[in-house]
Amino acid sequence: MGSKLRCTVILFVSVLVILTNHRTSAEKVLMIPPPALYSHWLVLAEIGQALVDRGHTVTAVLPSDLLDTRLAERPDFSFETFQDHGTGARIKEFIDYNVAMAGQMSVIQTFQLGINATATTTKHCDLLLRDSTLVSRLRAAQYSVVIPDPVYPCGALMAAHIDVNLPTVAILRHDVHFQDGKATGVPLPLSYVASLERIS
Repeated sequence: MGSKLRCTVILFVSVLVILTNHRTSAEKVLMIPPPALYSHWLVLAEIGQALVDRGHTVTAVLPSDLLDTRLAERPDFSFETFQDHGTGARIKEFIDYNVAMAGQMSVIQTFQLGINATATTTKHCDLLLRDSTLVSRLRAAQYSVVIPDPVYPCGALMAAHIDVNLPTVAILRHDVHFQDGKATGVPLPLSYVASLERIS
């Protein structure tokens, strides 16, 4: 079994262990996927579906313009939405452009694209976190666990914004923002946990 698949299986089992600890009642799971990166949504959706199949309630937070598509894909999920004013679509455009132009952009163009993408992601996060009605509903729901995607920093920020003590399970082989060790306090020995931050 490849290391990528092994990590995915370990994370999946961890989520299931957390949620099946209380066998007498179904747990409430909140997922916060990125607005773009469909492949990342697929991973979260499969985990969410496995949890729904075991009797848990899964709610995903997403921009309102994605609701119909995601509801058609996952009718067993609940959804909470917010108005992102097109920022999610622009993030997807940045990603698509970056992929299409890989190796063809100058360093300055790549840097400028990164600045624009970061500014748009920051605005997207701001719109998510400042939606007081949404935040109130999420707090009132009293979720058992939040599953964000670390490539999208807004998910972990929202989890802490809802309740700083709420357990968070991140589903990704590596935190591209280099916050995993600082956020979790879990040791990451370089002898068996690769990290670009520590070897660069």
